[in-house]
Amino acid sequence: MATPDTPVSVDVEKLVYGGEGLAHVNGQVLLMPYVLPGERVTVIPERVNAGLLRASSPAVVQPSPHRVVPRCEYFGVCGGCHYQHSEYEFQLRQKEAILRETLKRLGGITYDGEIKTISAHPWNYRNRIQLHFEDGKSGFHTRGSRDLCAIERCYISSPALVDAIHKLHDAARASQWPKFLRSLELFTNEQQLQLNVVDADRPVAARFFEWCSTFLDNVAYRALEYSATGYT
Repeated sequence: MATPDTPVSVDVEKLVYGGEGLAHVNGQVLLMPYVLPGERVTVIPERVNAGLLRASSPAVVQPSPHRVVPRCEYFGVCGGCHYQHSEYEFQLRQKEAILRETLKRLGGITYDGEIKTISAHPWNYRNRIQLHFEDGKSGFHTRGSRDLCAIERCYISSPALVDAIHKLHDAARASQWPKFLRSLELFTNEQQLQLNVVDADRPVAARFFEWCSTFLDNVAYRALEYSATGYT
């Protein structure tokens, strides 16, 4: 059995749902982020839970030929992306393999037929995001926690959302910004923008959305959907 806090070298066998790499150490499953199948890595197991090991900072000893330099400077800290360290076509093949395994493991379905891949451009495709706010900063959650990873740009968000991210980044530092507002959901079809309150300590007044409409283009729908306090 592997001992926590002791360095071990392992070969990454495959990726699993969520983008983590899987390996085995003396019969125990080891999961780790930001690795690729076929890579040899050195890790320090951080915790053991019913035969499961995790490592958060693998050191790649033998990299995969499919490994690339991530485009985003926040990759590895921000929890929004899991595959930017690999070639895009390789990402698609890995996601197909994960889907087949999930069908078999959870649904008992073995499917060897073609799975048609319908993929967008690898950048600026996402049309829905959640932005989080704290102390005048905005961004996404860090991987595996609710801590804020402050950002100024997102390469996978659509052009309309990129524009909104920039403007909300500035707005969060303005005096009109409600300090109790923690999260907003943004959705766009590239013609109109929808804003939803996701998390706040108390209801957000309509004048907040009216103010947002003065600097965000084509805000067509504004809603108080839900929050940590449960209002709708």
